[in-house]
Amino acid sequence: MSIFTGLETARRALMSQQLALNTTNHNIANANTPGFSRQEAVFATTPAYTLGYSLAGKALEVGTGVQIDDIRRLRDTFLDFQFRSEVKEEGRWQVRQEILQKLEVVINEPSEGGLALVMEGFFDSWQELSQNPESRTVRSVVLQQGIALTDTLNHLDMQLEQLRQDLNQTLQVHVTEINSLGRQIADLNAQIIRAEARGQRANDLRDRRDLLVDQLAKLTGVHTTEAENGALDVVVANRGLVEGTRSITLDTKGSIEHSNLTPIWSDGEDFIVSSGTLKGIEEARELVENFQGNLDSLVYELATAVNDIHREGYGLDGLDLAEGEDYQGWDFFISADEGVPGILPGNITVNLELVDNPDLIAAAADSDELPGDGSNALRLAQLRHVPIMGGLKTGEDDDDSALTTTLTDYYNSLVADLGIRSREAQRMTDNQGLVTGAIDRQREMASGVSLDEEITDMIRFQHAYNAAARMVTAIDEMLEVLVNRMGVVGR
Repeated sequence: MSIFTGLETARRALMSQQLALNTTNHNIANANTPGFSRQEAVFATTPAYTLGYSLAGKALEVGTGVQIDDIRRLRDTFLDFQFRSEVKEEGRWQVRQEILQKLEVVINEPSEGGLALVMEGFFDSWQELSQNPESRTVRSVVLQQGIALTDTLNHLDMQLEQLRQDLNQTLQVHVTEINSLGRQIADLNAQIIRAEARGQRANDLRDRRDLLVDQLAKLTGVHTTEAENGALDVVVANRGLVEGTRSITLDTKGSIEHSNLTPIWSDGEDFIVSSGTLKGIEEARELVENFQGNLDSLVYELATAVNDIHREGYGLDGLDLAEGEDYQGWDFFISADEGVPGILPGNITVNLELVDNPDLIAAAADSDELPGDGSNALRLAQLRHVPIMGGLKTGEDDDDSALTTTLTDYYNSLVADLGIRSREAQRMTDNQGLVTGAIDRQREMASGVSLDEEITDMIRFQHAYNAAARMVTAIDEMLEVLVNRMGVVGR
């Protein structure tokens, strides 16, 4: 064993500490990089050198230094699994919360521009007409209140329809995003396979891939399996989105404007939405549809009840509307578009014949009492107190057979139900955010970069490097004595 063995040991120490310092430098540089996992240089001793054997028969071995065995990525796969299991629920509830908040803005209750106050104004105008049936001014007020009511309903329907279309467009964007994420994961799989086949460590590539999988998990939930070659297979819904270096794509069917958009696989097979943001969009659209259905029922019953009573009354000219040749023509509310069946939000208006001639408003119940009879107008005003509505439609075993509530109470219940659902969504979003955040903080503790720890490691490796360099200096001095001074002592 020569003196150069010690020099080689010091050289290995220098190279190893330098590599460890470079790894620390890499960690510090990426302290704020999303998805980056802290890396660690793994030190290992090199094989010992056997000098011989002692008199007792024991081998005399001398260490030969250190080397870096691996640059490992500090990542807890169990925490990754937990995070992806919880983040999909967070994505689901976030969509529900956002859409319910938008619904509350659209409904705008309680407020002066809300439907509740407009309906009250409509019934109040009939109450006033019952007291002044011969007043053409009050009749004009009734028409204006009716027009305000139909305008409010039509505008509300337009906003709800726009909300549904916005959800369709959001779904389209997310489907495109899922396709992009799938392609990127497949490309990273190919890069990782090539890098690790050459004996390299693809730590940074794996970080980027895990970040993409996290994003995908929030959208639709994922199941992952890593192959021996380092590729990650990703299953979403009912099929594999990524298999090795190959990814398949999603498409959509339906129309953004006229129907609900649904995701499908590119070969036409149904995409089973079970979790994540896509599930939230599906549930949010159902909430909007249920609200539209309940509003449709309210408007249909309101228009039907008003028209039924109005047709039985008499206008100022004494015309018996019940015996008129054109029953529909004397309804108070009619369809704005005759080609669309039913009087519903978005398709309701006040009869133009009444607008042109307010005397035709049937305020009287007895033609012999004209023009001072306002009893029919009183019946219309009292509609607000008559139970003509069934229960709210929730999408689950709806039963509208029992007439249990008034128009105003029905609408108030609809608004209250919206508020309850909105608070529930807010609470679930907050709770799920706390759970996801707690798991993510645990991941950060295991994988995140702590600048304090990295500075400590930097000082530790720097001191080790300096000590190894000092060892080289000591060996150099030993060589200088051996080469230049041995054999010349005493001259």
